[in-house]
Amino acid sequence: MHSPAYCFASRAGTAKKNAANGRRFGMRESSLVPTNLLNWPRVAVRLPEEKLILLAIWAAPWLSCAGVGMLPLRPFAASLGLSAEATETGIGNLVSAGLLDLDMGTYEIQVCDWFRFHRFKTARSVGILLAGIEKIQSERIKNGCIKQSSTYLPTATATATATSTAAALARAENYAAVKTGKKFILHSSGIECWDASDVTAADHLAASIAPTDLAATIASIRAAGKAPVPGMVQRAFHIAKKRSEAISRPLLVANDLRVDPAAQIAGAQLLPLALRNKIASKSRAA
Repeated sequence: MHSPAYCFASRAGTAKKNAANGRRFGMRESSLVPTNLLNWPRVAVRLPEEKLILLAIWAAPWLSCAGVGMLPLRPFAASLGLSAEATETGIGNLVSAGLLDLDMGTYEIQVCDWFRFHRFKTARSVGILLAGIEKIQSERIKNGCIKQSSTYLPTATATATATSTAAALARAENYAAVKTGKKFILHSSGIECWDASDVTAADHLAASIAPTDLAATIASIRAAGKAPVPGMVQRAFHIAKKRSEAISRPLLVANDLRVDPAAQIAGAQLLPLALRNKIASKSRAA
């Protein structure tokens, strides 16, 4: 019979499979690790092995730009010179300390303080981030990323300013030669149009989105140095709306959940032994 750590590793995926997952999420070639990470109060009290695991996860290439990735336990443990069981136990302790989050259903791991240090200041970087978040399989971790990232992403100004309008007109003059056969039109809503279909799309957006929301969306695009053309405005508004819904969604409380005892027992058997023992000890203490 295979050990729990072997089962955990096989469920999490082989090195080859996780490398593919890394490419799907956007394998990073460099990483930003806080220089004072080991001095954080929550980290300073951890065991040396746990500090090593935490540092390695912060710098892991299989994390996406959202700080989330599928954990290849056995290859990861081998790279640290630790056993899979010791690595598994260390990760469980780091989860308990609020430094990591782990979904045992999807075997995705998240660095909890990621967005304090990874900032996304341009429309392109924000788009890459949100695309990465969409690929997260765990709904709990996905919603957590949406809420956490919303605090640090660029915010829109109340309305578009005269300066931004002038910049839009300047861009129109610069790009006029490139956009052969197209004429720049600044819609009354502030959306930049280049042909009749753009004007039609801008009319539709202006009619379907509240003026304050539309102005804020356009301002956020311009603040990121991008042109608020209809397609980009529609995407940015859709993303902002989803983020707002995730933030305002009420959290489930224990009374809202109906647990099937048989399913709960069966699910507990899938947990690694170290985590099962830890949960059991906490239950007895309670």
